[in-house]
Amino acid sequence: MAEATENFELDDDADFIELDGEKFEPMFDFEHENKTYLVLTPFLEDGDLNEDDFEFVILQMVENGDDVELSTVDDDELYDKLGEIAIAEYERINESEEDGEDGE
Repeated sequence: MAEATENFELDDDADFIELDGEKFEPMFDFEHENKTYLVLTPFLEDGDLNEDDFEFVILQMVENGDDVELSTVDDDELYDKLGEIAIAEYERINESEEDGEDGE
């Protein structure tokens, strides 16, 4: 069901990942049913993410030796479920960051 799109080594210092000629910023990863997924947003040069219009792409991360392979999720029902999980995780992360900024 998943189709490989890119091979790359996940570099924590990378600002963006280029896929099909477009730049994406890795936001976070999460697990679902023993598989790991990476949430990417379109890379913005100024780094200013519009939280009201949160756009993202979800790709499955598959380890292949020392490399990580990103695969598309072709099952629409699964992708919708992953989207719900990603939105909930994004909101949880933002709430945690806001609590940290308030000193709570």
